[in-house]
Amino acid sequence: GNAYAEYEIFTGLTLKSLVGIDYRARTFDRLISPLSSAGAGSTGGQGSLNQASNRRVKLINTNTANFVRSFGDRHYVNFVLGNETLTEKFKSTTYTGYGIDPKRPVAAGITQGTTSNGFIPVVGGSQTQNALLSYFGNGTYTLDGRYNFSAGLRRDGSSKFGANNRWAT
Repeated sequence: GNAYAEYEIFTGLTLKSLVGIDYRARTFDRLISPLSSAGAGSTGGQGSLNQASNRRVKLINTNTANFVRSFGDRHYVNFVLGNETLTEKFKSTTYTGYGIDPKRPVAAGITQGTTSNGFIPVVGGSQTQNALLSYFGNGTYTLDGRYNFSAGLRRDGSSKFGANNRWAT
């Protein structure tokens, strides 16, 4: 989802702020029945249950100042200055349990793992977080509706960059 606010300070100068969120969540269940041939071939020979979930949340904020103006019939300018921030968090968890009770094919039906029964569960997960901060500007000057001059520059600071090189232009 996105929302923005825009305000014209005076003719030709507009400020705009945009806020957005991207939220995604996923769950995954996989049961291999102990009564199936695949279940007989699983660890311990009595089926397995795998459950996994992950969640990703991205937040973005973009702020701009845009100046657009014509000066007589010959000159036209359009300048934009802005900054942007982006944060992203991701988290996942997963486990696989063995020795499924055929009457209870849910997590509660998993046999507790011990070294003697071989039903040791597999557990995993991950978590990441990163951020980006950017400053940018670009401009266009047009003369007589025929000659165009443009320039732009952007500077990014990112947690994904190396510790000694957090910023790049």
